[in-house]
Amino acid sequence: MDLSRIRAGINLRSLDVGSGSSVETLTQRRGFDLNKSESGIGEYQRYIQAFNIERWLKPLDGVTFPTVMSDISPAEARELAGCYESFKSGVESIQPSHTLIESLQRSVEEVDHGCGVFIKTSSRSAKDFANHERLQAEFGTRLANLPNPTGHEGTCENDQMIAMSYASMELLRMRSASEALEFFAKSERTWNDMVLALACEENGWEEHAIVRRWVDLEPDMEFRCFVANGCLTAISQYHHLVYFPRLVSNRDSVLLRLLAAFHEISPRLEGITPRNGYVLDIAVELRSGEASLPGITSREPMSADAFVAVWAVEVNPFFDTADGCLCSWTKNLSLLITPVAEGTPPDFRIRTAPARGSSSLLYKDWKEAIRTAAEQPQRGAAAFKNMAPYS
Repeated sequence: MDLSRIRAGINLRSLDVGSGSSVETLTQRRGFDLNKSESGIGEYQRYIQAFNIERWLKPLDGVTFPTVMSDISPAEARELAGCYESFKSGVESIQPSHTLIESLQRSVEEVDHGCGVFIKTSSRSAKDFANHERLQAEFGTRLANLPNPTGHEGTCENDQMIAMSYASMELLRMRSASEALEFFAKSERTWNDMVLALACEENGWEEHAIVRRWVDLEPDMEFRCFVANGCLTAISQYHHLVYFPRLVSNRDSVLLRLLAAFHEISPRLEGITPRNGYVLDIAVELRSGEASLPGITSREPMSADAFVAVWAVEVNPFFDTADGCLCSWTKNLSLLITPVAEGTPPDFRIRTAPARGSSSLLYKDWKEAIRTAAEQPQRGAAAFKNMAPYS
């Protein structure tokens, strides 16, 4: 086993949650010590694989999106890892095999009902890669069409962040296998996942390209739920760098629907994950169309019929490599691992005002798209008026 290759795939810096009792408590909860030894990293990999979609898809049937799985063989996983390594080194790109493209395309055609599909690996999506031209175009369009600018101090940057949250989501709508595999081949996240899966090949192989029906979701209606010992301890808005006026105005009604959904979902996940601990992503689907609900920048309460459904999106490891969003794995660890008293709602964190400098935390290509669009006011002149370039 190539230990250095496994370590590279884990990104050890993201696992450093501090020192003292917090680390000891988290180590106790996960049941192993990630001490950079071969055994510790092996335990980490087995833990992470326990949250792959193959484990939870069937139990969540009916409350998660219709899904088809397309096999990825060990040889194809090596191909995908090699594609990324070739891409990063700047040499001529290696292309995924025709077999992988053809099998994945059959799955796309089975799931797609004319709106496109969402495609990921067994563990994660390739959301760290973007086609720059498409991202810039989507961002410019979303910003130009953004209704009712937020009108709050710091509004320029926050409006940019709202538009970018839409654009980023739209980039994950795939129309073909070849489009999805371009993302896989150029995503460090996918490379990490292939490397880690290959490291445990001797323990059995189960890796897929996951094709899911596309459902139009709003960026302010996605949430990350923290679950310890089967108990919901905290909820955070998923796009945590952005202030969403609509979410703030509808906080209580949204929370009620999240709690009701969790009440239905959690029994299905009982015993599925180690120690009944996991990070669950949930999305509230809203009725589409400006006539039926206020826009994302509205401060008006939504009517009950604006809420269509609540979806379980993904089950993630209860681990500090999962983004804590508005919850910190270090500062709020006690909150995240301590069950709330019966009858007490979990901590629900949303951003109630714009955050200055939030765009500085975006990936490089995303920041570049904002800067480029702001420097080209001819593309949606009304939207870009008085908007300073990102710096």
